[in-house]
Amino acid sequence: MRTDIVKSALLRDALRSPRPQPVDAAGRAAATGHGSEWHELALIVSAEAAVIENARALIDLLGGRLAELEHAALEQFIETAYPLVAGRPSPAALDQARRNAEVRAEFERDYEVLAAEQVHALCGSSARNRAALAARWRSERRIFGIPRQRRWLFPRFQFDEERGRPKAVIAATLAALGDAVGPWQTAVWFTSENGWLDGRRPVDLLDRDPDAVVDAARAVSDPTLY
Repeated sequence: MRTDIVKSALLRDALRSPRPQPVDAAGRAAATGHGSEWHELALIVSAEAAVIENARALIDLLGGRLAELEHAALEQFIETAYPLVAGRPSPAALDQARRNAEVRAEFERDYEVLAAEQVHALCGSSARNRAALAARWRSERRIFGIPRQRRWLFPRFQFDEERGRPKAVIAATLAALGDAVGPWQTAVWFTSENGWLDGRRPVDLLDRDPDAVVDAARAVSDPTLY
């Protein structure tokens, strides 16, 4: 469609080109006679034919170029869209992702989470790097974090409220759960009803019965023990 518009515009401009006028005295004298009018008309038609021919050549060139550009743009769009379409998750996967997102949102509504800087403040650390302490405790598996938007958040129930230090039961429980349990799985495990604890949640027994929490964690990593 755009090629047709260009053709129409160029042809219209070509047909509107000013007609050439005689430039010498003989030409001006000839223009006064009957025969000279036909001669002038022939010159005009010849000039317009040349202009139109040049315009047509330009149109063909531009038309081919526009077609190439349109094709290139279409190919680029296809290349961009293809991974999104080809790798689109199945309806079952999308539903699982939705439910996981709901569980995570519910967790953060029900349980306070701390940024690394807040962990730093909670324990009264005087270190300049306010993110280092939480990172070190997580690497030592004394606490666990949950990833969100390229940072780690730390459930507050892991910390002693008086000193702001990690509870000893957390390290023992994480060791019992093992490396196969991911961050969010760990968070959900702590806050879900547990059959090994008679339907109670591990988070509710961290202070009252820490040994039972560790035993329940061992049942996850090695259920053959029970």
